[in-house]
Amino acid sequence: FNFSLTGDHQTRLSLFVTNIDSSSAVTAQAQDSGVNVWTLPVEFVGNVPGIDGLKQVVVRLRPDLPANQSVFISVNFNGQTSNKARVRIK
Repeated sequence: FNFSLTGDHQTRLSLFVTNIDSSSAVTAQAQDSGVNVWTLPVEFVGNVPGIDGLKQVVVRLRPDLPANQSVFISVNFNGQTSNKARVRIK
């Protein structure tokens, strides 16, 4: 069964963060246990309705991320890096 909501069949991940604005200065990256780093395309940054100061950041997971292991995803804004979210890639 295909759960893709887009025609490109790539996986997106929504991250919820504070202390950023909705500018193009937001970037994201994934890092594996071998300290390899992949830049992740940020497709959307916007307000979460009804929750002041909370932003949704949508990133597209790259198809070349390592399968069957975890990566640590972080968001960068104005030189500050967020805490890392651990995500298991299948």
